[in-house]
Amino acid sequence: MPGIHELLSDTQKQGQALLREMESFKKAKEMHQDSADSLERVCRALEESSKAITPFTDSRLRNLQLLLYASMAFNLLLLIVILAFK
Repeated sequence: MPGIHELLSDTQKQGQALLREMESFKKAKEMHQDSADSLERVCRALEESSKAITPFTDSRLRNLQLLLYASMAFNLLLLIVILAFK
């Protein structure tokens, strides 16, 4: 049968091991929180980038449509001139 000093020593060692494990869980929680915060910042940056890209795409589409309408109007004008002087 172990003596009281051996039991106290064993209990102290187990307590220290438990404290080390709790510290590792605390560090893991902090790392997880840092990772979650970093991921949140990346998501916000991607959303902002997407919002910034969309207007450029819309303006290019509008410019392309205007160019298409202008060429259609020019072709129609040429057709009218050709038919009028034929």
